[in-house]
Amino acid sequence: MSASTIRRAGPFSNVKPSGLTMNRKGIRSVRELTQTNYSTEYLYLRENELTDFDVDINMEHLRVLDLSINEIASVDFLARTPFLRHLYLSGNKIEHLQGISNFSSLETLCLSDNLINSFESLENLPNLRVLSLNFNKISSFKHYGKFPSLHTLNLVGNPLTEIPSYRSMAIAINNNNLVSIDGHPVTAEERAALEHYQGKIGYCIADGFVVDGENVEESADTFLLKLQQSREKSKCLQLRSIRLTSDDESSNILTEGVPVRLTCCMQDVRTFEERTEDVFYSRYLCPVTFRVSGEATEVFVVGSMNSWSDPIELERCEEGGEVYFHTTLYLPAGDYEYRYIVDGVEIVPESNGVVSKHKQGYCYLYKVTELTQSDDEKDTILHIRWMRSTQNNFYEVIEDNNTLTYIPTVSDVGCCLRAEVLAYIDGVFSFMYFDISAPIVAGPPTCPHLEIKGKATEGHVLLAEADYSGGVEGNSSLNWFRITPDDEEVCIDVNDPWAGYKLTAKDVDCRIKVEFTPMRNDWVAGEPRFVISGPVAAGPPECESIKIIGNLIQESDLEVEVVYSGGVEGESYYQWLRKDDNSEEYFPIEGENSTRYIPTLEDVGKCLAVEYTPVNSLGEEGKTCLCVLEKPIEPSAPEIREMRITGELMEQHVLTLEYRYTGGHFGTHMIQWFRRDRQKRRTKIGRPNTATLALTRREVDCVIEVSMTPVRSDGVQGRAVWTATENTVSAGIPQTNFLGVVGDPVVGSTLELDVEYFGGEAGEPVIEWAREVPSTEEFEVIDTGVRTYRVQEEDQGKMIRVTYTPVRKDGVQGEPKSRIVQVPHGGDGGKAAAEARHVDPSSLEAAEPEATVAEPEAAATGEATAAEPEAAATGEATAAEPEAAATGEANAEPEAAATGEATAAEPEAAATGEATAAEPEATATGEATAAEPEAAKEDASSSDDDLELNPLPADGLAPHALAAATQPDALGLDSSTTSDD
Repeated sequence: MSASTIRRAGPFSNVKPSGLTMNRKGIRSVRELTQTNYSTEYLYLRENELTDFDVDINMEHLRVLDLSINEIASVDFLARTPFLRHLYLSGNKIEHLQGISNFSSLETLCLSDNLINSFESLENLPNLRVLSLNFNKISSFKHYGKFPSLHTLNLVGNPLTEIPSYRSMAIAINNNNLVSIDGHPVTAEERAALEHYQGKIGYCIADGFVVDGENVEESADTFLLKLQQSREKSKCLQLRSIRLTSDDESSNILTEGVPVRLTCCMQDVRTFEERTEDVFYSRYLCPVTFRVSGEATEVFVVGSMNSWSDPIELERCEEGGEVYFHTTLYLPAGDYEYRYIVDGVEIVPESNGVVSKHKQGYCYLYKVTELTQSDDEKDTILHIRWMRSTQNNFYEVIEDNNTLTYIPTVSDVGCCLRAEVLAYIDGVFSFMYFDISAPIVAGPPTCPHLEIKGKATEGHVLLAEADYSGGVEGNSSLNWFRITPDDEEVCIDVNDPWAGYKLTAKDVDCRIKVEFTPMRNDWVAGEPRFVISGPVAAGPPECESIKIIGNLIQESDLEVEVVYSGGVEGESYYQWLRKDDNSEEYFPIEGENSTRYIPTLEDVGKCLAVEYTPVNSLGEEGKTCLCVLEKPIEPSAPEIREMRITGELMEQHVLTLEYRYTGGHFGTHMIQWFRRDRQKRRTKIGRPNTATLALTRREVDCVIEVSMTPVRSDGVQGRAVWTATENTVSAGIPQTNFLGVVGDPVVGSTLELDVEYFGGEAGEPVIEWAREVPSTEEFEVIDTGVRTYRVQEEDQGKMIRVTYTPVRKDGVQGEPKSRIVQVPHGGDGGKAAAEARHVDPSSLEAAEPEATVAEPEAAATGEATAAEPEAAATGEATAAEPEAAATGEANAEPEAAATGEATAAEPEAAATGEATAAEPEATATGEATAAEPEAAKEDASSSDDDLELNPLPADGLAPHALAAATQPDALGLDSSTTSDD
């Protein structure tokens, strides 16, 4: 019959708890059984012969005990099972519940089918969840305790359940955790309908009050009054009336925000001598004497002091043969209606009566005023105390309120109030009377107080203080308005209205209005309330805040944003500053005194700041404030603006690319020139990355385009920009850059023109050959329109002049140029002289190298000297003197003449139109170098790359060839031009 038990690791162990089941074993004692199994966790002893649970050891591990269907008469063993959770004692002979109080671990208590007739002694079970007392003899809820955790209540088969209001009373006296009564769930509708049963009615039910009829509240008032009278019937002050009422006479519902008043009437039943000598002192309850003289058997007084209910008996006294009736009532200050009842007859006043407000006819009126209290402390007093109910139906004291009036707050909504009058005699508590209200109802949303705090001066902050009443506050609204001098109301947009509103210049001379609309958490709105300030005065000029807005990038707009206060703003001062590279100081930027500033190249990498001095319309200055940028100005992205091509769109002219660059310090920009012909074909021209372009014949009738990619000094590239000319390149004016005659000027030889043309596409030139008329300065035309002329016998000893007029393809003519050739006389001497004066191209290699150059000064500059002014102006080479023309000789440098050498200029000099003497080494060898005539006539189109002029050796060079070598225009080259790709 014994069993050993083992303690488990914990509540979450997967091993079953240890226990012992001994049902129907005829057991009469558990002493030996419990000693052997003292550590068991559950013990089942149903249907045995036990009259008592006679355990004599502590069973600290026992959690479940089932003693149902035995002969047990009392529960007196719980001290031996301190941690018992579930107790089953159904079907025994238990008559009372003594021994089951103050047991905090008990969760389930089943005492069905016993002889229990009351809930008395069943109290202080905070964790009790299931209470089953089915089939007992309980007839009321008297002595029903507070079970804050109760979940299930079973009272089937008790006389109590036959009362019609049984279920309502059960719901009323339990808290909201109760979900089941006799197996039926408690609905939310049931709980809401019985909400007013809480408080006084619930308290009375727990003391045996049975809800019956319609006037439940009045019945509960009477029940509570009689209950207290019976409890304190031996006390010197007998309760005649006590009630909590609302100051709002139109409603009996106690509402938040509406004062609740405690009315009380207590009769001093001590003897006349005692009650006059030993008075209860109270600031709010005054001793009032009712006295009537005359012979009578009994006298009563009835009136509003006890709600015109039970008459109050007066004590009969006799003094000096005089009979009078006397009593003392403790009443709050106020007006009281009353009448006397003498020997059963109610005395109605005839002349000095008033009409009762309580519809009691004519009556007397007693005015009770508050007594002036002395500063001396008394020991016999009446003390007022207010309390509110908690969630578990207990009460907590409301501090700092000891008057007869209390204004419920939002924390009281849903709670019951309890007002107490406590009597102390000689400093010792004696007795107490109280009243309990129904739950406080949330009042309508109201604002009992609204106020604007702060100085109505510009720059100051106004705050709104609003009190709310009416249940739990929801989304109440607070709005600010500006009322202009014209009484126009303007709404002010404030981010956080409760944080206050800072007055600005717009508010000067205006009034500020604050409007508060209370709203409850169930979205019920109350009446708005508002308050208006006085006119707002202007403050001194002041900068409330200053900041610089914008991107800290070159060429981006920066703007100062200030918040000014101080009346109407005048001409405030601004000054932009730039930080010095070598110090921490800031220096003014000249001329930058506005609210906006555009950082320049000079600001890149530097920090900026701005000073602001507020000035009002009267010229008064405020304190200067400074705003400093912590980060320096960054360069903007490289960018080209306002790019255009300038220069004359004509052959041999130079175009220039003009633009405005932004984006920090510039580097080497990427530039490429193009020409676009009539077929829209684009060809690269010019030197890369140069801003100029020399126009050649190839660009004629083409549009010039250029692309430019800006590059910053740090290599960052910007967006490429394109531009083009609106018109095409026009051809130049027809010109003859070089005109020479090639051939031997002797009879029978052919003279041929060597021409270098410039001026667009050449047309058919005008050519005229003429012979000198002897003894005159005139020439007669001998041939026209041909480039060659065969020397005739009649030309001997005369000069032959050829005149060349350049003509463009469109017929435009240029300036004519002429060349004169001297034809020698006939004979050998003449032929030798002619050979000495002229070089035949076919015999250049065989002839002695004899070159003729201009005067030394002209040779240095690449110019030829002519006899005629016109020829000199055109840079043409003609004979200086008749003799020189006849011999074909010209003055040369002394050394060159001695050696018979002629030196062409270096290529670079040729490109610039300059001619220089040969290098010393060339002079020593007696060599002459010059460009080939054909090379001198090459166009820039001869190569796809940069053209280089390489000097070529020659055995002999005609005078006109030397002139071509020293004329830059004859080469058709420019140092800044590249050929086509």
